[in-house]
Amino acid sequence: MCPLHRPPEPRSGPTRSNWPIVLLLPAVAALLVPGTPATGAGTWAPTEPLADGRFAHTSTTLEDGRVLVVGGQASATPGSPLGSAELYDPVNERWAGAGQLRSPRSSHTATLLDDGRVLVAGGIGSKSQPVSSAELFDPVSGTWRVTKAAPGTARYEGVAVLLSGSACGQSCGKVLFAGGFGPKPIESVELYDPRADEWSATADLATPRGGPVGVMLNGPGCGANCGKVLVAGGYFFAGGHNDVAAGIAEIYDPASGTWAPTGGLAFPRVSSDAVSLADGKVLVAGGMGTGEERVAGSTFSQLFDPATGAWAPTKPMNHARVSGSWLTRLVDGTVLAIGGSAQAVPAELFDATDGTWRAIGPPLESTFLASSSLLHCGAGAGRVLTTGGTGPAKPVPAARLFEPASASPVPACTARLRPEPKSNVGAADQASSAARGEPGRRSNRRTAAAAAAAVGAFAGLAIAIAARRRRQGGTL
Repeated sequence: MCPLHRPPEPRSGPTRSNWPIVLLLPAVAALLVPGTPATGAGTWAPTEPLADGRFAHTSTTLEDGRVLVVGGQASATPGSPLGSAELYDPVNERWAGAGQLRSPRSSHTATLLDDGRVLVAGGIGSKSQPVSSAELFDPVSGTWRVTKAAPGTARYEGVAVLLSGSACGQSCGKVLFAGGFGPKPIESVELYDPRADEWSATADLATPRGGPVGVMLNGPGCGANCGKVLVAGGYFFAGGHNDVAAGIAEIYDPASGTWAPTGGLAFPRVSSDAVSLADGKVLVAGGMGTGEERVAGSTFSQLFDPATGAWAPTKPMNHARVSGSWLTRLVDGTVLAIGGSAQAVPAELFDATDGTWRAIGPPLESTFLASSSLLHCGAGAGRVLTTGGTGPAKPVPAARLFEPASASPVPACTARLRPEPKSNVGAADQASSAARGEPGRRSNRRTAAAAAAAVGAFAGLAIAIAARRRRQGGTL
C-alpha cells in the first residue's frame, strides 16, 4: 500500500457522464469561458495510447502502481460497449491487455477493494440496457470472474463507495451502491461484501436519483460524520418527461444502515464529480443543472463541510464543464480538473487554501468523457494519467501524463499478497478470457471534416437514446 499517495478514498469510477444526452452538446453549445492558463503549475506529455479508443470507461490505480482501464463506449453507435480491459505500467509507460469482461459495459463503476482486487458493476450493456451483473479482476492472476450473485438492481451512473476509515465498524471493506438510472432514477441501495462474495439490501435513499456523487467522509474535519457516506445531487423524476437537478444531499451511516438528510447543495447538480480534500471537506464541481445550464454547463464549484453539514460556494472555475469531468486530488492537496467540455479547454487546478481555480497548460483536445487516475507509488508517483475521451469523429485511444511542478516523495509500491477469499463460484466462472497482446502505437489525426461528421453522429445518438428513454418512461 502507498498511504502517502493513495487518494483519500478509492475512486469508485462511476463515469459521471450522462453521455447519451451530453454528446449532443458539440452541435448546440460553445462551452469555452475565457481563462488565462497558468505557468509553472505542471506539464502534460503524451504516453503510449490505449489499444482501443473509448469513452465513458473507468480507470483504477492498483496497489502495485499499475492502472486498470475497463470497458467504455466503442463508438457513437448505441449499444456498442467495450468488453476489453488494459493495464498501464508506469515504469515502462506501456500498455498490456488485461482480458475481457463477461458483459461489455460503459457508464459502470470500478472500485478498488481492500484486498487489491477491483469490482466492476452495473453500466450500460450491448442492448443499451442497464447491466445487472458484477465482475472481479484479480491483478495477481490477471483474471476476471463474475460475483457469486448478481446485484439486486441493474443500474448505470450510480455511485459505488468503499466503506473505510476508523468509524465504519463491521461494514468496513464493503462497497455501497446507491442511486443511478435503471432507466428511471433509482432509490434502492445495496452493499457488496467481498469476503462473503454476497450482495445485500440496505435502506433506500429518500429521493430516487440518477447521476449523483458519492464520497466517503474521513479526515480531520469530518466531525460526527466520520466514517459515513455523502450522496449528493443527481436527477430525480418529476413526472411526465421532466427531470430536475437535485439540490438534495443525504448521509449514510454504515453502523446503523440508515440515511439522514443534510444541508442542500448551494447549486443543484447532476453528473458532477466530487473529491475529499485534506481537511475532510468535499469539493463538488462542474456538471449540469436545469434550463440553460443543462446545455451550456456550469463553472459552479462548491464545498461541503461534514462537521456542520453546510455547503458553501467557492470561486468559479474558468471553464464550464458539463459532464464527464474528473477531479483528482494531488499529493500537495490541490485538485486537478480535466474534461467535461466538448471543446478543447485547459485543465484547471483548485487551491483549497484560497478556494480559487486557475487554468493550466494548453487546451486539451478529446478529453470529453475521458478518465483520470493518480499514480500513487513507484515510478512517476504524483503524476496523473488521463485516458480516452471523445474525438471529433470517434472515441480516441489517447493517453496523457500530467506532471505537477511540485516534487513529492516516491514510496515503493506493494503488490497484493493476500489470497482471494474463497467462494462457491464454479471453475468456469473463474476462467479468464485470453489476454490481448501489447498494443502498438497509433496515430490520432483529426480534421475539420471529421469533426463535422461527428457532430451529426453524436447528435443522432443522443436523440435516439432520448427517444428510447421517453418510451420507457425514464428521464432525459
